[in-house]
Amino acid sequence: MSVNEFFLKDDTLITSKTDLKGRITYGNEDFIHYGEYKEEDFLNKPHNLVRHPKMPKTAFKLLWDFLKEKKEFFAFVCNLSKSGKTY
Repeated sequence: MSVNEFFLKDDTLITSKTDLKGRITYGNEDFIHYGEYKEEDFLNKPHNLVRHPKMPKTAFKLLWDFLKEKKEFFAFVCNLSKSGKTY
């Protein structure tokens, strides 16, 4: 593990909600804590705000396919915090 990455606690559940245009409409306390953002920093902003460049684009294609069918999408992903840390 490098100084630019950190692992989540076992009881962490990062949750966010996004509208069909990709804007964040909700982030829970873990989303705020690990992302190092305040609500005003991310609400109504594009969800790719936290996208890690190493995440494969196909994962997000699958996510959008699910959302368009009005299905929930659950996944383990690698995100990027406001300060540039991987989590």
